[in-house]
Amino acid sequence: MPLRTQSSLDVTDDVLQEISAEATKLISEYLTTIAERPVRAENYAGKTTQSIDAELSAEGLPLDQLLAECRTIMDLSRHNGHPRFFGYVASPSTPIGAYGDLIASALNANITCWRSGPAGTELERLVVIWLGSLIGYDQQAKGLLTSGGSMANMIALLIANRRKSGADTSRKGLWNSGPPMTIYASEEVHMSIPKAADILGFGRDHVRTVACDDRQRMRVDVLRERIEADQREGLRPFCVVGSAGTVNTGAIVSFTVIVWIPVEILPAASTAFQVRVITFVPSA
Repeated sequence: MPLRTQSSLDVTDDVLQEISAEATKLISEYLTTIAERPVRAENYAGKTTQSIDAELSAEGLPLDQLLAECRTIMDLSRHNGHPRFFGYVASPSTPIGAYGDLIASALNANITCWRSGPAGTELERLVVIWLGSLIGYDQQAKGLLTSGGSMANMIALLIANRRKSGADTSRKGLWNSGPPMTIYASEEVHMSIPKAADILGFGRDHVRTVACDDRQRMRVDVLRERIEADQREGLRPFCVVGSAGTVNTGAIVSFTVIVWIPVEILPAASTAFQVRVITFVPSA
């Protein structure tokens, strides 16, 4: 049997050029008209699927139809890149970012290890060094690029826990690693922290929310009281989440007495990028 040299997903050069030209036109059209659109589309639950062909087709569909449906989806979306959009923390899309994603998707690298994605692995390390240099870290900065702040915060909690509970926890489980461990966070903390505590098995009830002052900053005196109270109960405090710009107000916590800090950088205004780091301060 001869080897097959073409996939059913392959297209001819002419079709590829047409798709490329039309997709570029669509993106350019969107980015140059976004300011003219309403920030929030007139949409309701079910309207989007009612406005496109929701049937799963076993055959290919015409490019014109697909592009028309893409335009419909854009029209029914909330536009994070609109000049008057100030909600949440997601940064707006940019032309460079859109085409960067296109190039990355074309390569579709599998960055599971250096062997699977050697160039991508080294670029990740390089970008981490670049980002670290913006906040005062040297060329030895280490880290990971994640899908977003929620995943980064979960990784931060995991690393802080392993540092305190020991590497054997990954094999023996939390229930064999000693008394329950506790996390401390401002009452303004991002929802990803209790969610991460749930997923990692620490428990939402072991995330202690700490009262804020009149500037929405964690009160260090209350933090100290809660830590000491938990220690008297035989619990093991292991992490204080320090917010370097809370979602609601951009408040920054005082770090002067904090022991283990997954720093949650989630500014109230959208930014070009977000940085998630863990700052390890020796325990007293």
